[in-house]
Amino acid sequence: MTESMKHVLVPIDFSKNSEIAMNMALEYFGDKTSSITMLSVYEGSEKGSLPDTPDNEVDEMIAKSALIEMTRFQKLFEEKAKTKKAVIDSEICKGNPSKVIIDTAKGKRSDLVIMGSQGRGSLKSMFFGGTTYQVSRKAPCSVMVIRQ
Repeated sequence: MTESMKHVLVPIDFSKNSEIAMNMALEYFGDKTSSITMLSVYEGSEKGSLPDTPDNEVDEMIAKSALIEMTRFQKLFEEKAKTKKAVIDSEICKGNPSKVIIDTAKGKRSDLVIMGSQGRGSLKSMFFGGTTYQVSRKAPCSVMVIRQ
């Protein structure tokens, strides 16, 4: 299985589970994979979520926060990847997380998605993250779910 891995997708929400998933990607596939993509997806603001603040400004704040966190993650994992063959890149997208992850896996022809069993999501998806559930059912490739 690992010999043919060309691309591994690691959806991240900057939680501890995301960090564990990225460490697993590097540990198990960093020497064999040509690329690992860290993907962060934010849903954007709900209409009127911050009174007196235009929704597009709220979205900009969310995107800026995601960029700051992604930069931190990139620095952390670029250092760890120096001894590996894999190239790490990152993307930040707005949209429905499970849909964006599935579409990205298709578009990049990912061989594997590695993600945490649950991240920073809401209480309704506490036992087995809603995003993880959807991705594991609909992804075009294998999905490795990491439990903390």
